[in-house]
Parts: sequence; C-alpha cells; structure tokens
Amino acid sequence: MARQAASAAGKPGEEDFLLELQADTAAYFGHLGQAREFSRQAMGSAERAGKKETATSYHVVSALREALFSNTGKARQAVIGRGHWAGYDIDYGFALALAYASELDRARVLAEDLNKRFPEDTVVQFNYLPTLRAKIALLRSKPAAGA
Repeated sequence: MARQAASAAGKPGEEDFLLELQADTAAYFGHLGQAREFSRQAMGSAERAGKKETATSYHVVSALREALFSNTGKARQAVIGRGHWAGYDIDYGFALALAYASELDRARVLAEDLNKRFPEDTVVQFNYLPTLRAKIALLRSKPAAGA
C-alpha cells in the first residue's frame, strides 16, 4: 500500500484516491489517528486537483468512520458546516453518519429533505431512505417503524 501511494504522490487524480485507500486500510487495522491523517491529506489533494465533490465524499467517509468507531463527537463535528449538495450521495452519507452518531433528529431531517428533493429517484426511495429510517428506528428501539 505504501509503495502504491508513494508512486501516486503528486499526481492529480491518483494521489487523493490512494490516500483515501490508505485511510480505509489504517482504520481497518484500528489505527484511527493514521486514518484521520490520510483522509485529511486525501481531501487536500482532491481539492488541489479541483475535485471538490470528491473531497467532500472523503469527508463523508471520514465522518461515517468516526461514527462507526463510536467517536460521535468527531462525527458530529465533521458534519457541521457540511454545506448542501445537489446530489444525494453526499447528503445520504452525512445523514447516515449522523444516525450512527445518535443524532437522530438531524438524520431524520436530512432523510426528509432527501425524500422531498428526490421523490422519484429509485436509489433514494428504495435504498437510502429505507436504510436511514431503519437505523433511526433501531436506535429509537422501534424496529417495526423502519419498515
């Protein structure tokens, strides 16, 4: 992994992707501090390459990772000031991170917003929203409400 990342260093469009893969690998092995640093570098590299939405997607993954590792404070911080995107993938990722960080009301608001903005989108209606609603219902100890 280190060799591959080194070979991509300074190459716009490649460097950010390999740094994000390094972040995922570090997190997998429990090295969350390293994962944070690699994600920060990946975001910076993507921004320098003019790939703002890609940088934001790395930000989403980092927020979700923090929530999954029960670092709810860091997950919440990552979502603050996230901006608003026209696409649903970024908003879904932030909503899922909020749900895993037990910010259920904020996750529900984002889910409702996705529902309003994309009422006929198959991915949103049949994948993203059921997942968000189920996670929120489980955390509220009402599993049947997510169906």
